[in-house]
Amino acid sequence: MKTTMSIRGLKTWSTHDGGGYQFNLCLSRRNVAVVYNEGNGGEIQIDWRDENAKKSILEYVKSLPKIQLGDVIIDSTVGILMDDLVTQHEWEKKIARHRKKGILFRLLSDPKDSFRTIKTLDMSKAMHYLNTKHPNNYVLV
Repeated sequence: MKTTMSIRGLKTWSTHDGGGYQFNLCLSRRNVAVVYNEGNGGEIQIDWRDENAKKSILEYVKSLPKIQLGDVIIDSTVGILMDDLVTQHEWEKKIARHRKKGILFRLLSDPKDSFRTIKTLDMSKAMHYLNTKHPNNYVLV
């Protein structure tokens, strides 16, 4: 998608089926919809405020690749896209919090969605540690 899709004002809560959320969906920093997931396993609800944005996002979802879930292949949906946006937003918040504490890295053998922290903000000290303890076996996050 040529425009940048982002979320603002994310609120999350726990439910007996996992969790719900609500946020403002933005395209190029413009609020175009309110997205709501009750967290009960049902469909997400979208209150569109811009019909052109709605059309653009629906076309974008059609262009996304199919998703394989075990033996089943399904089409991408707006709901899946919104869930992915929430996951990405939460990940970025977590990374930002930990970057205040130090330099983030992961070993090549670590899962891609994990990281470790060297408790220093001095990059030269961090690189010395990494090159001594884990030469050629790390990626900065």
